[in-house]
Amino acid sequence: GLAGLNPKRFSFVFLGDSRGSVSRCDVPAGQTLNPSPQDQLVVRMLTEAAGQLSAAVDAPPERRNAFMLYSGDLVTRGSCTKDWAWIERLFLSRIPRARLLPAIGNHETWHGKDEPEPLLQYFRAFPHLTAPGSSGREGWHHYAAEVGEVLVVTLCTGGYPRFGTEEDFLRSDRTWDCTQASYAQQMRWMDQVLARAAARGTRHVVVQYHKPSYSQSRHPPLDAAN
Repeated sequence: GLAGLNPKRFSFVFLGDSRGSVSRCDVPAGQTLNPSPQDQLVVRMLTEAAGQLSAAVDAPPERRNAFMLYSGDLVTRGSCTKDWAWIERLFLSRIPRARLLPAIGNHETWHGKDEPEPLLQYFRAFPHLTAPGSSGREGWHHYAAEVGEVLVVTLCTGGYPRFGTEEDFLRSDRTWDCTQASYAQQMRWMDQVLARAAARGTRHVVVQYHKPSYSQSRHPPLDAAN
């Protein structure tokens, strides 16, 4: 994983929202998914990103992508095992898994009827985010990792209802509703993490999370209350 990495010069890859447009669990039996332009772009992007990370592991420090950040929505529906199988074949199986530092997106929390618990699928895909001896939802929803002089802080903004009214959708979309730790709890934790980093002389901090503070899409920006 990231243990033992202490490069002075390196680069990293940042990705987010590369999920497909349709969950593979919603494709009727006997039919195949007809890739949309978005899906085709996702395949090209993830294939290129996997190559960048894998090829760079043993590269000289000045050309090394030491890790990859992923700001959420890797799959279309977190409870769909077919979505996870697809992203495993296309991307996850081709990279040094422990060097991928993801944030939980709202799509990772979507739960389809009669499908497995979404976050069980998530932490099965990212065992390096699960404490030894724990299981399922006990993995790290928010965490910090250090590489050289860079501190990476990952926050959990939660999800929103898969089904409901547009008002329900927008209300949940505007707020941080992570089930493991509230916004206030995460801010207090981050203050402590940043204070320790400052005391160690950490030079750079990168913070990633999924729901946008500012947005020009149909997703509204986060409320000022947050």
